[in-house]
Amino acid sequence: MNKYFFKIIVSLFVLSFSVFVSVSFVVRPVKVNDNAMYPAYKKDSYILVNVFNKTTSKISKGDVVVVKTNDGYKVRRIIALPRTKIKMLNDELYLSDNRAFEEYLNQEYMASKSHPFTKDFYAETGENEYFVMGDNRDDSFDSRNGMGVINKKDIISAGVFIGGDK
Repeated sequence: MNKYFFKIIVSLFVLSFSVFVSVSFVVRPVKVNDNAMYPAYKKDSYILVNVFNKTTSKISKGDVVVVKTNDGYKVRRIIALPRTKIKMLNDELYLSDNRAFEEYLNQEYMASKSHPFTKDFYAETGENEYFVMGDNRDDSFDSRNGMGVINKKDIISAGVFIGGDK
């Protein structure tokens, strides 16, 4: 009986340690805490992000990322890469004066709005800086309105999502 009890204790320890290592160094659950990415990701849903394979050198325009901010983690979309001029004019995105299409946006959701989906703005990114926005432009705290550009070091996961409730 003592050997059996010892095996259970050792098994529980190994299991607990494995879960701790996985959650701390491999995957991290992140709560979508706002409506910024609606309808792609709903508020109060959870996604598991891969933090072990943080390949920020391979970030592309349109990737969904998790950003560490003063208010916790934010799920946002990469709109512009480092050293880019960003201009939104009449709901059309221009990156370094070239028209860029946002094929990831939900066209049906955009059409349901009675006003321009994205207000006009101009911005620039510097070295190691990214410009992010939420897909739900009316309800998104992002690079346009207070979050500012995102430094590469503040991106904890880039486009590598293991799952989540959409």
